[in-house]
Amino acid sequence: RTEQTSVGLIELRPDQITAPVYHLTIEEVWYVLEGQGQLWRQLDSHEETVDLQAGTCVTIPTGAAFQFRSDGEKPLRMLMMTIPPWPGPEEAVAADGTWVPGVERDDPETGETR
Repeated sequence: RTEQTSVGLIELRPDQITAPVYHLTIEEVWYVLEGQGQLWRQLDSHEETVDLQAGTCVTIPTGAAFQFRSDGEKPLRMLMMTIPPWPGPEEAVAADGTWVPGVERDDPETGETR
C-alpha cells in the first residue's frame, strides 16, 4: 500500500460467484494469474461480459457495477490494484448483477445447474 494505490490478491474457489457491487471512489485494475472465469461490468448504458484467463488485464471504472465468477476446475487467482488505496468495506455498495451469488455446480446425476 502506498499513498496512491493498494495491491491485493483475489482468489475464488471453482464455481464461486461474487455478489455484485460498485465502488464509490476507487478504480480497480486486475491481472489474472491463473484459472478462468468471467467478469460482468456495467457503466451507464454500456454492459459487457469479459472472459478471464491467465494474462488477461481488465479495469473496473469508478461507479461501474461488476460481478465475477470462477468457471474452471482451479481457483481463479488475480492480482488487484486499487487507485486510490482501498478505503474500507463501506467502499463497495450492493448492485444489481447478472448471476446469482454463491457456488454453482452441475448435479452429476442430472447435469442440471444447482
